[in-house]
Amino acid sequence: MGSTSAPGCAGKGIVDLMIPVPEGAMETVKLLLDRLGFQRQTTPDPFPEKRPMRTGSWQHDGETFLLHVHVIPASSPEVDEMRFHRAGLRADPELVRAYVARKREIIAGGVTDSLEYCRIKGEFLKSVFG
Repeated sequence: MGSTSAPGCAGKGIVDLMIPVPEGAMETVKLLLDRLGFQRQTTPDPFPEKRPMRTGSWQHDGETFLLHVHVIPASSPEVDEMRFHRAGLRADPELVRAYVARKREIIAGGVTDSLEYCRIKGEFLKSVFG
């Protein structure tokens, strides 16, 4: 669902995945991710457990991929928003170039806090997608 889902879109080297979870299945999904070795966030401001994110990695063809697994209630508007952003980036290479340029500007401006970085780049996405 993140930058890695749009060809040519530079990202942080972590594949963001989304699991839309039907009502009543959240605890089961979290347990399954735990059993697969995914971990709770260790950042100062983690996602709440009603909409958690788990971190981990997966190996494929000898390469290790770092993963952020966003576990989101299927009824949440966030599911459609994430899909809409992904589709927009996939459909518009010029938008991808502008997005990458903005992300590089943020870093060049000295932002090192990941939450602040996400907030600022989120402003760009909101300005484009509304």
